[in-house]
Amino acid sequence: MLGGFYHAFRAFLGLKPKPPSTIASEDHSYSPGSVDSRSPCPGLNVLANHGYLPRDGKNISNERMEEALMAGYNMTHPLATFLTSIILPSVGKPGATTFDLTDLRKHNAIEHDVSLTRHDFAQGDNYTFQPEMLEAVLGDTGDGPATAKTFAKSRIRRTKESELAGVPKLSFKLVIVSVFNYGSALLVLGPSGISKEDLTTFFKEERSPLNLPLERRLTLLNYFWQGLRVLWHNYIHKPK
Repeated sequence: MLGGFYHAFRAFLGLKPKPPSTIASEDHSYSPGSVDSRSPCPGLNVLANHGYLPRDGKNISNERMEEALMAGYNMTHPLATFLTSIILPSVGKPGATTFDLTDLRKHNAIEHDVSLTRHDFAQGDNYTFQPEMLEAVLGDTGDGPATAKTFAKSRIRRTKESELAGVPKLSFKLVIVSVFNYGSALLVLGPSGISKEDLTTFFKEERSPLNLPLERRLTLLNYFWQGLRVLWHNYIHKPK
């Protein structure tokens, strides 16, 4: 993570060149890929299903990932660099310069237990979308949209479920990764709240319910703010 800050700071100062824009004009219609070529992260799967990342999910360089995040989700270069820089060191093979989306299934690297819509690793499948888990998340929202507070409620519930199943507790690093992954949904889909319909489209179909590229500009500050909101409700001002 410290390396991510370093690379993001270099990008902020303009010391790290932006990747050349080669995909903005390509076809970005929705075409779902096989689960065999996808990651546990719905946000990255959405980018592949819309053609911002390779549709086969393979041979993704850091430059292509940065470009996809910037072109599809309208992220600033520092934020795209920060998020990209942790992938290869965490899941890449020694000496590799590219990775596949399936590499992100590596347990306790970036993928972690206590996911919103994926089973824990000990259950045998830590990457396939589980419809009943999404239904539980939707139930946590009550009659309203998903918010930082309801995501915290979902995370508290999922943590208890994992503990009852005997799943080891997350390390401090993975707690932070987990909380900010929950916050990322708010970052991309709407900081003020996400409708049940949009949440279902994003997680179940792995399709963007919003027009891509996003109109909102996503910054490193936005990213940390949404994660901290979930953290606040998860550990300090817990939902009832």
